[in-house]
Amino acid sequence: MELPLDAEMLIPHRKPMRLIDRLNASDGKSGSASARFPADCPFVIDRKGTIERLALLELIAQTYAASKGYEDLADGIDSSQGYLVGISNAVYYGDAYARQDLLIKVVSEEAFEQFHLAAGEVWHDDTLLMKATLKIWISSENTRQA
Repeated sequence: MELPLDAEMLIPHRKPMRLIDRLNASDGKSGSASARFPADCPFVIDRKGTIERLALLELIAQTYAASKGYEDLADGIDSSQGYLVGISNAVYYGDAYARQDLLIKVVSEEAFEQFHLAAGEVWHDDTLLMKATLKIWISSENTRQA
């Protein structure tokens, strides 16, 4: 299957909770996705169209999930179920706004049994908006090493 792919094919989230639009790239170790928040989405917190900062963390989590879902799909296995269980080193550099084209990048850092660490960044054009490390627990069914 060729990328980019609609994120709905790869993750269980549906609008309005599916925040990423498409998976652009995935190589088993890293991935990237695109997102664009509509002006009427529930994460817009003011008249300027500012996006709730916690939604940027969810962008990273969904990008990681979509990347892993793509790898599962390519391997012909059912998608594994994963859960965000921790966040560290979250740094916000700027706000995201409705109607901006956002690029989300993730890199699998390490795994120990069913726990996986993934570093992620959210970009608008050439501006880094935030970065964080996520801890994800992946169900033992169909678990792959990150």
